Amino acid sequence: MMAELDTFFNISHDLFCIVNRQGYYLRVNPAMIKLMAYPEAELMLHPFTYFLHPEDVVKTKKEDERVMQGKRNRVVNNRFRSRDGCYRWLSWSTIVQDKKGVIYAVAQNITEQKRLEEALKKEKQDSQRRLLRAVIATQELERTQIDRELHDNINQVLTTVKLFIELPGK
Repeated sequence: MMAELDTFFNISHDLFCIVNRQGYYLRVNPAMIKLMAYPEAELMLHPFTYFLHPEDVVKTKKEDERVMQGKRNRVVNNRFRSRDGCYRWLSWSTIVQDKKGVIYAVAQNITEQKRLEEALKKEKQDSQRRLLRAVIATQELERTQIDRELHDNINQVLTTVKLFIELPGK
């Protein structure tokens, strides 16, 4: 049975890891080693928070506290620094399975999804800016046309009034 579990752990494309109460890796699978590009021994030297993006540390620690209380976590998305210095977005699901407080975690690499979401968000903002510029340009054109109509129309009325005043016999 243990050999089957080891096989499952080793062949998964998802990232599997086991972390102790202090946040140090006890075991990581080959998928995690490959994605993060750290040797297994180097991953084990540091608590997992060492690899987190600074903006994600507080949120991740709060969720880990919930997990340590025996609650299954909500999915947590955070950024982990790989050996090349780039951050990879990972989507984690974790649970404490035993009284020792060992955390079992599974993650998926969602970096591409996050990149696409960011590109979509930027495109949406750009579209909204273009639409706003078009609305403003249309309003300006409309104001110019109204201004011209008012100006030209008043000139015609004034010219007509002047002509009536200057008519002989009036």
